[in-house]
Amino acid sequence: MAFIIDASVPAIFDMPYVIEFIKSIIVGFDVSHRCENIRIGVVLYGNDEASVHLYLDNDLDYAAITEVIDRLSGRANAIPDNLPLALSLLRNVYNPNRGDRPGVPNRAFLITDGVPEQIVEESVTNAIMLHQANIELIPIGIGHGVDPMVLKALASTPDQIFCSDSFRDLPEMAGKIVETTCRETGTG
Repeated sequence: MAFIIDASVPAIFDMPYVIEFIKSIIVGFDVSHRCENIRIGVVLYGNDEASVHLYLDNDLDYAAITEVIDRLSGRANAIPDNLPLALSLLRNVYNPNRGDRPGVPNRAFLITDGVPEQIVEESVTNAIMLHQANIELIPIGIGHGVDPMVLKALASTPDQIFCSDSFRDLPEMAGKIVETTCRETGTG
């Protein structure tokens, strides 16, 4: 499981809610209890950059994963976003040499407050490449700047997008997201 996180301004000010959401998803998928070593990937994007903060092969337990996730706050970048690069980097996260395992669903949650118009086409192209590589992309759009049609174009399954008016709703949305994605993919 991986997370692609919009760390641009103003999204960065709501990073505590994103962090709580990620922890809730980990617990919701029961990743923290099923195994000693959790495989979580994290890609942050914003500015003209994107970077991987966790690969699947980091070999960390739940406490260490949450410590890394807690340190994500304060990593703000200025706009414009670089979602296309973040999506490209996600292919590196889901690489057998970086901890990807056969037979385990490759699921990534994209948390964004919107995709700037000038990068929609390139973002959708990179998302399609992820789909072709059997990486399930689940967009979570936050705020009024989110275009649901763009989220549907990015999603592996058009009906598997989630939207909310506020980042504050993210931790509460985690249960619904886990339930929906498990039901639709037959995992969990």
